[in-house]
Amino acid sequence: MDLEHLKEKLGGRHMMQSNKVKLIPIQYKKIEYPLGIKPNIQEIPGHFDTSGINPRLGIDYSLHTEPSTESRQFKGIPARLHLLKQSKPGIPHLWTSDEWSAGFFDFLRNLVNGHKPPKIIEIHPPFKSDYKGKGIGDFLRRYMIFEDKVSGMWPDAIVAIENRTGFLVSSADDVANLSSHIENEGCNLKIMLDIPQLLTVHGADMAERLLEVLRPARKNIVGIHLHGKKHFGKLDSLFNGESEAKKLFLGRLHDFLDDGNARYFIPEVNDGKKSLDSIIKDMRDAGFAFGDI
Repeated sequence: MDLEHLKEKLGGRHMMQSNKVKLIPIQYKKIEYPLGIKPNIQEIPGHFDTSGINPRLGIDYSLHTEPSTESRQFKGIPARLHLLKQSKPGIPHLWTSDEWSAGFFDFLRNLVNGHKPPKIIEIHPPFKSDYKGKGIGDFLRRYMIFEDKVSGMWPDAIVAIENRTGFLVSSADDVANLSSHIENEGCNLKIMLDIPQLLTVHGADMAERLLEVLRPARKNIVGIHLHGKKHFGKLDSLFNGESEAKKLFLGRLHDFLDDGNARYFIPEVNDGKKSLDSIIKDMRDAGFAFGDI
């Protein structure tokens, strides 16, 4: 569908709407949100080189666990949890066995020890190469070993999985398939939708289709990641600098999330406040509002 057709189909409808989709801001690193937005939850790293956490007093936290994006020295892994050290070359492999799932919980329990429970535990999918001949249903059954332990220790914690380009949960179809399995298996896993990763998989010109594919999964989406390309810059970089395409997609995203449910917002911006300010302005212009639950 060309840009003018998309604008005709979506733009007018979005401009007439009065509802605002509510997003709950999460503090990412130390980058300040624009004036008037004060996060009451922070993201804290919980990767395999982390030996302890230090959440700020008075606010909740989201524990961002090992994403398998870089080589680790496994500084935070005790000898008894050696199964978690599976790597190639130095990059951790996730969800490799039932024993791994149990050990992963023990690792997180050690991190949290002495602190209040996490509000959110964000996990990541395994490499596709570790699931040859298997699928999302096999991963989910392995994950549920972890979920049972989390439910026993931290019953109010939300466990959410982030889609990752090139991993087992990568495309919009993968996310929709995962959501269907979640419903069928009756587990409590939620989805933290990484929008830039989806646009990387599908391309910005497929933005309309990917949101339609995701519609059946919407009820399991508890939050979104949004940032510029490769975690730098403004949102325009996701759309080859085409500001009109960006506006149309944000309007479509607003419509997609307009179901009366507030969702978490994680702006993984690594180049400072200027980019975050631009992203927030774009989101507000599209009808999103930021605040606590």
